[in-house]
Amino acid sequence: MKKFIITVALTAAFSTMAFAQEPMTPAPEEAAVIDSLDMLKQQISDINVRLSEQEEINVQRQKEQKWQGIWKGGKYTSIFFAPSASSTELGIKSKAAWNFGLSKGTSYLFPSKPIAGILKVGFDVRWIDISVIKYKKNAFSLENDFDGDDEWGDITDDFLPDIGRYDIHIGAFGIGPVVSVAPFSSFNNEARFIRATLYFHYQPTYGLHVLSEDGELESSMAYCNMMDFGGKIQYRRFALGIEGHWGSGKYSDMISDDDFDNDYASDSSSGKLKRKFSSTRIFVAFTF
Repeated sequence: MKKFIITVALTAAFSTMAFAQEPMTPAPEEAAVIDSLDMLKQQISDINVRLSEQEEINVQRQKEQKWQGIWKGGKYTSIFFAPSASSTELGIKSKAAWNFGLSKGTSYLFPSKPIAGILKVGFDVRWIDISVIKYKKNAFSLENDFDGDDEWGDITDDFLPDIGRYDIHIGAFGIGPVVSVAPFSSFNNEARFIRATLYFHYQPTYGLHVLSEDGELESSMAYCNMMDFGGKIQYRRFALGIEGHWGSGKYSDMISDDDFDNDYASDSSSGKLKRKFSSTRIFVAFTF
């Protein structure tokens, strides 16, 4: 009897140990739930990745839209007034009574994404530049060859009223480098639309000089090499700026060299008279 009890006890102990060592296999329902949870975690991770990528795309689009608002409008029209303008010929400088003009052009800026978010460079084409200069009456103006009581002098004065001396400049296809910076482009207010621009142009120009004094009307023409260097501050579609404008051209000589000392003779054996121009322009510009 004692042996039987011991045998039963050992059998029960070994059975318990064997059962404890066997892994517990989950039920089919529990395995399906675990697989579903793993798939859900993976889907959530994929969604988070896609959301992060979409957020980066949206941020980039917002930047591009902001840049578009800052940098759009390469075409411009400028109206200028020159408080200081003059020409020099035969060693004599003539000051302008007034100088007005109009110009139209286009700025081509690169790259599409601003350097450091604030800077673009490129070239500027000034399609047309029209300037009209009227000069003050100066000391070397020709005097009337007729006496005031002369009959022909009176008739000439009636038909040819004195309008003074003018220069008309018509420039076309000027080109040069341009640099533009928007220092506040990262701001989320109106300051981001402020831009500063520097530029230079070489401007091929047709020049017409008209002289109507003392009942005589004379004119001469020339090809002029004109240049300008300037800058402007722009806010949205409006800009205010200043530029220096200078150059020269050889005109057909309207006045005989015999009327002047040899020191002021024409500088060309071809009978051309070299005239130099210089002005400082203040302008307002509208971009679109």
